[in-house]
Formats: sequence, C-alpha cells, structure tokens
Amino acid sequence: MALAAKYETTYAVEEVAELLHISPGGVRAMIRRGELRFVKIGRRYLIPESAIDELGFGAIKLFVDIKKPSAYVRSIRRRSEQARDGTKKTKEAFLAEIKAAE
Repeated sequence: MALAAKYETTYAVEEVAELLHISPGGVRAMIRRGELRFVKIGRRYLIPESAIDELGFGAIKLFVDIKKPSAYVRSIRRRSEQARDGTKKTKEAFLAEIKAAE
C-alpha cells in the first residue's frame, strides 16, 4: 500500500514579496522578526501558504490563478486613476472624490 503524502504549497521569498507588494528584503525581515513562519532548506527560505494566511491576507488566494499578480494590481490602480470616459482624472476631480469618501 502506497502512502500518499499531501504537502502544503510553499512559496519562495521572491514570490511572497510579489504577492505582498514588498521587497524580498522586507519578507526576510519579517522572517527574522518572527512575523512569518518559514521552512529553511539549505540556503532557501520557503514560506507555507498558511503562514501568508496568518498575516491576515486571506484574500490573497484570489491571485493564485493570476500569472503576474503585481501586474494585475497595477492595472486595477491605473483603472481607478481614470475618469469614466477613459481620460486621466484631473487633480481637482481626484481630490473631490477623496473628500466625498470622507
């Protein structure tokens, strides 16, 4: 009888940095401070998916199917900077939108 081991998905430091929109050095600092669980294999740090969820970023799983999450987030930001007609928002329009949200 073969035993099927089920392993949790792990991410490299660079992948976690891209998901969280921080630098790889920032991820390593989180590891040093004990804020992020990891597994060290040789010289590599691997971060389990559950450790990312523990940070409070459970919605990050939405990005699993997206090949380049950072590019996706940038496209969302670009769209939010545009007016409804596709032109770039003026400074006044942007400030008025912020005041309306307060």
